This record gives sequence, structure tokens and C-alpha cells, in this order.
Amino acid sequence: TLSMRVRFPETSVFFDGHFPEFHLLPAVAQVDFAMHWARQYLGTSLKLAKIPRIKFTRPILPEKVILAELSYAAGTSRLTFRYTEEETGAVCASGSIVVEKADVE
Repeated sequence: TLSMRVRFPETSVFFDGHFPEFHLLPAVAQVDFAMHWARQYLGTSLKLAKIPRIKFTRPILPEKVILAELSYAAGTSRLTFRYTEEETGAVCASGSIVVEKADVE
């Protein structure tokens, strides 16, 4: 299990070109971050196989502090994540990702 505080600065490339008048962190970036952090901090070398459940309930805006929680269950090959606004406690996104071993040469 991993818990961490993250903040995406206004200058982040993830906001470029995505709703220029109203910057928000794209859903695909949120999933990519979950996979990246699982590889980096949970010691996995997994790739995304499918996404059986995902819910985006609140936009992640620039400069907001987000609490990111990830958990990996090797027995079920599932990575779960939840992003919550630190200030309000509101859940921004949550989901369950089925992963599989990445082919490593």
C-alpha cells in the first residue's frame, strides 16, 4: 500500500492542450500516474491489462494538493487507486485496474 501527497503545478505539461480555458488533469494521465507510481514505489513491473472499474467524480485542478492512495493485490492482479482532495476530503477519482506482468527483455 502506498499513500502520498501530490500537487500538479499549473505549468505541468499534463495540462497543455486539455481544456485550455479550464485546466484539469486528464483521466488518462490519472490512470498513467497510478501505473507509474505502482512500478516506482510498490516494486512492480506490471502493465495495464484492463480497467473493470473507474470513476471520476471531481476534476483535479492545478495546484490542488491530492492524497493519492494505491494498493496492489498480487493474488488478484489488481491495482486500486483513489485520489482525494486534501483540503476538502472529496474523492476526485477511484478505480480498480487489472494488471499483468510486463514482458521484460
